[in-house]
Amino acid sequence: MLPLLAMLVPLVAPVVQAVAPIVQSVVETAGSIAKDVVKFGLDNISKGIDKHLESIKAPDSQTKEPISY
Repeated sequence: MLPLLAMLVPLVAPVVQAVAPIVQSVVETAGSIAKDVVKFGLDNISKGIDKHLESIKAPDSQTKEPISY
């Protein structure tokens, strides 16, 4: 078994070297996409919080004063 493995290593090594940059590129692209998705989600959460805070500070229809909590 070991001699067979020793014979296969020289054959497999070039394939691994050829495929490694492709795998690295795919991983980097997936990481970039994931980072963009997280940033988009956090931006939307931030906008939602800002909108909510604005609604809390909106003037009361009767007093025209900002509502304080």
